[in-house]
Amino acid sequence: MSLDRYLKRITPCPSSASEPISTDVRKSKGTFIETPFTNFKKAYELCDSHADRHYHKDAVVFCDGFVQEMSGRQASVAVQLRRDLSHCIQTNRRKLHSIVETIMLCGRQNIPLRGHRDSGTDIKGASSSSNHGNFQALLTFRVSAGDTILKEHLESAGKNAIYTSPEIQNQILNILGDYIRDAILTKVRSSLCYSLVADEVTDCSNKEQLCLVLRYVETSSCQIRKDLVTFLECDGGITGDALSDMMLKFLSDHLDPSKLRGQAYDGASNMSGKTKGAASRICSKYPLALYTHCASHCLNLVVVASFEEKSVRNMTGVVNRLSTFFFAHPKRQKKLEEAIQNTQPDSNVQKLKDLCRTRWVERIDALDRVRKLHPSIVACFETISAEGSSMWSNESVVDANTLLLAITSTEYIAALVITQECIQYLYSLTTSLQMEAKDIVHAMAEVNSLTSSLEQVRSNIDTYHSQWLNAISDMCDSVGTTPSVP
Repeated sequence: MSLDRYLKRITPCPSSASEPISTDVRKSKGTFIETPFTNFKKAYELCDSHADRHYHKDAVVFCDGFVQEMSGRQASVAVQLRRDLSHCIQTNRRKLHSIVETIMLCGRQNIPLRGHRDSGTDIKGASSSSNHGNFQALLTFRVSAGDTILKEHLESAGKNAIYTSPEIQNQILNILGDYIRDAILTKVRSSLCYSLVADEVTDCSNKEQLCLVLRYVETSSCQIRKDLVTFLECDGGITGDALSDMMLKFLSDHLDPSKLRGQAYDGASNMSGKTKGAASRICSKYPLALYTHCASHCLNLVVVASFEEKSVRNMTGVVNRLSTFFFAHPKRQKKLEEAIQNTQPDSNVQKLKDLCRTRWVERIDALDRVRKLHPSIVACFETISAEGSSMWSNESVVDANTLLLAITSTEYIAALVITQECIQYLYSLTTSLQMEAKDIVHAMAEVNSLTSSLEQVRSNIDTYHSQWLNAISDMCDSVGTTPSVP
């Protein structure tokens, strides 16, 4: 700020145009101001006379105030003219602090801000029996817990200055998101290189979103990190050209694209295509950004192909129906728990698991539980069938009889045992490939180890065949089924 602007800023305006002006102000300022100083014989006299002038004393005060304010040794003139301004600013910040902390808590705990019957009514108008959402309920809880500043604000603020509306909530969320993203990007900039992980998802409004994840080494801790940085709406489509342009624009705006050393996407053609895929387009501009198909996803694709065998496909369909049968009704689940208590009292497993379509670790656990609880499941179905329509609905009885026939057949039992025995070899590798700090050297070593194990099974298939056949016979005997050749 210049001195002239400073003088205009702090010079008070006269309260009335008719207010008398001092004689000293009306006088000509003369030497040193309007005319040059040339009479050196009267230097002392003229300097003393000038120093006694009102305009000189005001100029000295203005100059001293300007230096003090610009050097930070005193508050601004506006704050001095209104002594409570600083206190008001701090109080407003404390009010917003409570509101922002509440929104941060909801975000950290994944709690939606707008709950059931959230009509947007501010907290002042909410009765004790109404529910206007999680955010406003948490504000009420803060007030009841002793937040006097927030209480005073909610009770005294005008309706247009409460700062709890959905619009303000979204603004605060955007500010917090920008702050978190900037903190992550600062860490990425300080690293020597980084990799890009991306995938398309569809949000609840049926819009295609591209989520970007950055993988880098944090310099302060020397640990590998993977952080989600943004969602980009795919307005221009999901072709390889459009996706690559969006990703490169984001990297150019926030990071140095020349430090990009890796890309990781799924196997879709728009991402992995050799000519028009997003990976190849980015690699043409930055050759060091090598594309890697997700290793765990590749393994899943192989398992999907192997599960297309008819008997295995039928078996997984029955397992899906088993989990659906018991998940649909608490009464059925309670009957299964009673059967487990009577048939297998030492079992620590009480529920079945759904066959997850994407995570094969979950699928391995699901098949393992079905195999362990097979006698109890059979006993449960037999009980439901025996009790009949007097205790159960026709749908429950029909489904129980159908599933009982399916899970007691030799073909189902054989497919379950052999599939579960074979797929458990993948458990360690599938879990390991999803680790954040996994490098390609150790991953290849584990893949080679798995390959050797499977080759050993094939080389000694007679031995493993005998073991699996004995397990199949034991399961058939436990449920009273006579083994037959599938």
